[in-house]
Amino acid sequence: MSRVLKYVPRVAVFLAGVAAGALTSSRRKRGGITSAAAQDLKHSVANLESRLAAQESANTDRFGRIEARLDEHASKLADVPTLSPGL
Repeated sequence: MSRVLKYVPRVAVFLAGVAAGALTSSRRKRGGITSAAAQDLKHSVANLESRLAAQESANTDRFGRIEARLDEHASKLADVPTLSPGL
């Protein structure tokens, strides 16, 4: 009896996969994406790509300014006298 209970969850998952495959298969046969929807999707993707490129450019500029300020602070810190003897 315990062997049967061991396989029940696996069979249930398998049957759920078969059902999901059948549902997606029937949806594909009914019709795909329309031309207008495809154009809208392409436009949205192009818009997203341009926004990502602008964000990447802004981040590059921002990180460049941060690195320049860090270098400036490091050089100022190097000029500060220390209280430790021998350095």
